[in-house]
Amino acid sequence: MPQDLVTTDHPQLKDQLTVILSSLDDARRLIEAGKVRRWQVFNRAVELNLVVFSVVALRDAQSLLLTNHWLLFLTWAASAFNMAFACSLIDHYDRRVKKSRDRANYLYPWLHAKIGIDPLATMGEPNNIPSDQKDVVENRYSTLRYGSLLQPSIASVW
Repeated sequence: MPQDLVTTDHPQLKDQLTVILSSLDDARRLIEAGKVRRWQVFNRAVELNLVVFSVVALRDAQSLLLTNHWLLFLTWAASAFNMAFACSLIDHYDRRVKKSRDRANYLYPWLHAKIGIDPLATMGEPNNIPSDQKDVVENRYSTLRYGSLLQPSIASVW
């Protein structure tokens, strides 16, 4: 039994196992938090761009914006800045999630060799899926995410 190996034959493994399991738990929490934050940033950016677009779409605002080109430029710049900032934050959270997965993947061989637990088999992954391929479905929509952030910015100019 892996538990007997840790507690009786090799007491130093017990301390190492505690650190490894704590690191895996930290990685899990960082991955979960990164995914939540990614979508929160996206939602807030869309909300802000819709507010800017709504202001631009008002009839009174349209006549004011058409006469004052600086105001039109400022609304477009606010929308573009919001989009750029949101995209950079989303990419930042993507990198954090990938690095957390990389750290967890680095610990799996130790668990398999020293304790006899194969985390990949336990999770139902016959092969170790690279970190950047784990969110392939979510990342497939990155273009749509960025495009939806850009739409109000483009529409405000027209």
